[in-house]
Amino acid sequence: MNDILLSAKSLSVRFGGVLAVNNVSFDVKRGEVFTLIGPNGAGKTTVFNLISRIYTPTTGTIDYAGPDGMLRLTDQAPHQIASLGIARTFQNIELFEHATV
Repeated sequence: MNDILLSAKSLSVRFGGVLAVNNVSFDVKRGEVFTLIGPNGAGKTTVFNLISRIYTPTTGTIDYAGPDGMLRLTDQAPHQIASLGIARTFQNIELFEHATV
């Protein structure tokens, strides 16, 4: 049995003249805790937006071992990704504008 749950291969994305993610590849194994680290502007959030299909990669593929076998996420619409249980949260620095501790 293949233990790879998510596989990103040669992901790149451009926004106009800006290359935000350049040829990123990784595999996430079942049960593994996997992290992306790097400084501000390194492309971490962009990679998560590619996985959740908020963005479409300029190049590359993302495959997911779903309940019915391997599925190419880069061929799916964002709502289909969410129905697979793949989601992301957004960073909110201040959740409640006038709340105090």
